Amino acid sequence: MSLRRSTAAGVGSLLLLLCAAPPSPATTDRPIAWSAGAVTDDGSSDTEDPSVVPVPPAARRGEQARSDATHPLRTGDTVRLATGVYLKTFSEVDERGGYVGKLVAIDLGGSTKVRPDHAWSGQVATRATLDRLVGPNAVAAINGDFFDIDTTGAPRGFGISRGAGVLNGRESGWNYAVWMTRGGSVGLGQLDLQASLAEFPGLAVSAWNSGAVAADSVGVYSSAWGTSVDARPVTAGATDVRTVVVRDGRVVLSSSAPVRTVPPGGYVLVARGTAAARAAQMPYGTVVTPRVAVPGNVAFAVGASGPLVRNGQVANRSDTTLAPRTVVAYDRDTHRLLLFVVDGRSERSRGITHLEAAEIALWLGADEALNLDGGGSTTMLARVGGRMVTVNEPSDGSRRPVPNGIQVGYP
Repeated sequence: MSLRRSTAAGVGSLLLLLCAAPPSPATTDRPIAWSAGAVTDDGSSDTEDPSVVPVPPAARRGEQARSDATHPLRTGDTVRLATGVYLKTFSEVDERGGYVGKLVAIDLGGSTKVRPDHAWSGQVATRATLDRLVGPNAVAAINGDFFDIDTTGAPRGFGISRGAGVLNGRESGWNYAVWMTRGGSVGLGQLDLQASLAEFPGLAVSAWNSGAVAADSVGVYSSAWGTSVDARPVTAGATDVRTVVVRDGRVVLSSSAPVRTVPPGGYVLVARGTAAARAAQMPYGTVVTPRVAVPGNVAFAVGASGPLVRNGQVANRSDTTLAPRTVVAYDRDTHRLLLFVVDGRSERSRGITHLEAAEIALWLGADEALNLDGGGSTTMLARVGGRMVTVNEPSDGSRRPVPNGIQVGYP
């Protein structure tokens, strides 16, 4: 399908259906239609929900509703998970087969009290199934960043938690993320890690609780990483490495041994190349103060591999593999955060390409969209009947342990 925003009318019609679907019982594979109410989990009309303001297609700038006959996506049940938060099923069948997806749309501009946050185990390098990562007040969640599945298990990019602050990140190489500021602004793009050792301003810090320390630089590991650090996988097996243990703000150990325990409230420094030579000159008792910041007053962030949609246009994504996909997108006009997954590798659902993922995001009205970890990691949870349940079908046959995710819930 060719659904680019510049040529497709009614880009936002599927999303707007969440606020304007028929009041009759929903059925699977029903073409998208426009009307004045929506079926919810408790049988009431969304017109009773103050966060829902049905908007006719013509009210969206430059967009018109596509007719049922030409709309490629077909939709099934709509469930209201919380005020302003909706779960939707969508599907398509073409010459390559069919696929099935799930969408969670969050109306951040309405009266909803829920907010997105970083879901994690409490240790950056520890993986668990998504249901074990989310908090008790979550109403929905999806898996997050790509990660080092064969080595550390750590996510490759950024992680920022509303409660714990900056968890992980790297200076370059994996900087795309979705985030929200403390003022409520949403961003999908690149973040900037600003990490340093206050007493050693000329010593480059390339990684903070990350699985990749760049050559001639230092990686800083706090107790948020885990109980211990092995320098071998985080330096790709480099031999010119120095590990330094900092407790109570001072160096207590420095050696070439690769594995070090992270002291409570302290740090382990992993230095490579010229940085290792300088680290070797930090004797016992040397004062070392690691610092980290991400500009922009960011409250939460989860890393991603790169853009699918940028400024309302398909970004250059060349992957033509049919696979399960996890996507986060944002509709700037309506201030809606969109989380969707598409199942794959099964008779029921073939999976989609990056281009198809981008085009689905455009149909939902997204101005920006990022590709999260897919394949066997693709998982969506929703609170249905008081329980967090898996609403898609992970291709591994069960939920894969992952390091982080995006959870949507009450603060």
